[in-house]
Amino acid sequence: MMSASVAVTAPYNFVPLSEHVCIAKDLDPALEGIPSQDHPVEGGLSGRIDLTLTAHSPILVNWSEGSDNPKRFGSIDGVPHIPGSSLRGMVRNVLEIASFGRMGFVDDARTSLRDLNAVTDYRSNFTRTHGAKTYESTVFGGWLQIVDGRAVLIPCDYARVDHQDTLSSLSVLRNEGFRKRLESSTLDTTLAENVQRVFLEGTAASLDCSLWVDDSPQDCPPGASTLRYRKAAPSAETLLPGPATRKSGTLVFTGMPSAKKRMEFFFFDEKTPENLPEEVMCLFLDVHERQEKVSPTWRWRQATLVAGGRVPVFFIRDGGRIRQIGLSMMFKMASECSIHSVIANTSREHLSGNDTPRIDLVTRIFGRIDGGSATTTAPGHGSFRSRVSFGWAGAVANTWREGREISVHLQRPKPGYFPSYIRQHDLADTRGDRLVMLVDKGTDNPGRNTYAAYRTYMNWSGKPKGQEMIRGWKRYPVLNNRNPHLPAAGSEASGLVPIEAGPAGNPRFTACVRYHNLHPVELGALIWALTWGGDASLRHSLGMGRPLGWGQLGITADLSLEQRGAVNSFEAAMEKWAAGNAIRGGWARSIQIRQLKAMADPAIGDRNRNLLKQMVLDPGNSVNGFVTAKKQGQVLPEYDLKDVSVVTDGPNPAHVKGLAELNDHQQREAKQFVLPAVESFKEAAKTRQDIAEKERHDAEARAKAEAASLNAEVFPPGAKVRIDGGNDVRIVLQKDGNNYRIVSRRADGTGREKVNVQRLTYA
Repeated sequence: MMSASVAVTAPYNFVPLSEHVCIAKDLDPALEGIPSQDHPVEGGLSGRIDLTLTAHSPILVNWSEGSDNPKRFGSIDGVPHIPGSSLRGMVRNVLEIASFGRMGFVDDARTSLRDLNAVTDYRSNFTRTHGAKTYESTVFGGWLQIVDGRAVLIPCDYARVDHQDTLSSLSVLRNEGFRKRLESSTLDTTLAENVQRVFLEGTAASLDCSLWVDDSPQDCPPGASTLRYRKAAPSAETLLPGPATRKSGTLVFTGMPSAKKRMEFFFFDEKTPENLPEEVMCLFLDVHERQEKVSPTWRWRQATLVAGGRVPVFFIRDGGRIRQIGLSMMFKMASECSIHSVIANTSREHLSGNDTPRIDLVTRIFGRIDGGSATTTAPGHGSFRSRVSFGWAGAVANTWREGREISVHLQRPKPGYFPSYIRQHDLADTRGDRLVMLVDKGTDNPGRNTYAAYRTYMNWSGKPKGQEMIRGWKRYPVLNNRNPHLPAAGSEASGLVPIEAGPAGNPRFTACVRYHNLHPVELGALIWALTWGGDASLRHSLGMGRPLGWGQLGITADLSLEQRGAVNSFEAAMEKWAAGNAIRGGWARSIQIRQLKAMADPAIGDRNRNLLKQMVLDPGNSVNGFVTAKKQGQVLPEYDLKDVSVVTDGPNPAHVKGLAELNDHQQREAKQFVLPAVESFKEAAKTRQDIAEKERHDAEARAKAEAASLNAEVFPPGAKVRIDGGNDVRIVLQKDGNNYRIVSRRADGTGREKVNVQRLTYA
């Protein structure tokens, strides 16, 4: 039976993180260091910007501090209001990307991994092979205890005990064995606590017992050559043909992740206690306590630990060093790379926020708290206030009404899903939506194909230096007329009540932004982020329900001549910086600005509607799109980019991840699958070079048109002007609303005319 293909889709996507970080002083020497807070500076600008915000979709900004349900728009005297802090965060995020700022406001969290299909990153840490198909666990067992305030690990040996025979004979109730009671139990048997409870219901059942244990690991069942382990049973005869010894120990239950599980554990023969390194305990707590939900098994075991008892754990070693611990034999591993470390693989400059001489533009404008500096740890040394103040935005009468309540599950982002959050390099083609295939095991069942291994947060021996990278800045693309699929509401669903269009049209809000002592480049950056550089077709995203398409805001501003000129100053400074750093396409045509604007364009969102769907997760019907997509090597593609080689060069046959998992014959075969992908990316790179060359010529033409515009008052409209020995440029002034624009027409080498439009910022 052919398995259906499942693409990786999401209501979000990523603006690629740049390896270049723009420092404020690189835009203008006057922007060096901490800005003046109180004293006027030469050329400093102060004033206000009046804003009108229009919601083009339902919107919900809930600023209640309680756990109200349903959640409604925050209001003052019954009028919906958007807090200034919400607007500030929205604009700051746009400016961080637009000004090539640091990705600094990110928690240094760790994800976890438990994926039996990930041989390199996961399974190889827990098993070793004997021959072709015989596997043996490399996991150790032990007891975790707190002694004198320190975590201590007492290693021990362990054996496996089967449900049907051994545990059923030790736990009988009304002539029913353990396994039968387990299968008919109404308890959630995925939890170790409940599995142990079912066992202890039996007659005279106890965790402490004596069993016969194989003296050495055996292939079980004999002749199958599948799994090698030590087995424990009530009688020695059961363990034949290997010799066995009677041991006193303790039964350990780890839960039933599926009905296929048939064995538990028997801990015995304790060894010399070892102090558990603090960093190992921290990794354990990252996985079991600091994720979205606290592990229920850890919550159960922790009560025993806090009371002075000891709890069973499993652990893996790196040489003699304890590397990680967990609550089951194949436990969730804490990622070896934290979020910060994969950000640093793009550029360590993103994490250098405490370096006062190298402040980025957005920090200089919005301030920072207790930043410190590169040379001091004195508290508050690097702190300074924002010079921008966002006022509350109040709704205009008759432009809003409460919409209908919907029930949805509100979930935190899950950066552990690496097909979306980690940049993949071993891609099949420039669509960038699938990993390259290594071994084709037949077209009858494409789910059995072998693909290159995913890049994750784990290290691997073949990893080129600095290869694993975060995808970038997470954004929710906007689109028109969204009608999202709403998952079935459960007991944990939250009610959401947005506001929608009223009698006078779409919801509108008015607000103002005040600024003090801003350099023209800083003011221009602020206004550009507010108004998308004057492009009224682009929208911001704000509030709750953004995965549903809510919160799409357009912002218009009544700007003075000085404020419009400041936008020109910012754009010119960024283009100059981009040229100095060889940013491909310049600033305005860089992949970062193109993607940022694309995700703010509802027309592009409509074109990519199928990419913006939620993936289906329905455990009740055994549907998990996330797992199925991983089995098929699927990847979240770049947003509205057909040429993914702009952000990755594709596979390299020398270090495709996953090749080492294949035998020599399979590796030779796999490289034949990789070569077409390599050629595809080479061709895309050439196309990209041709486009870059054309953009360079267009930029030169725009520069000539701009130079001509400076002489528009000297040379009357329609005059031919020769600029720097170039072709004649005819200047034509055209009325465009309240502004003029210059259209320069120049003859190219073929005699045809090329048209370049330069919009003027003055009336």
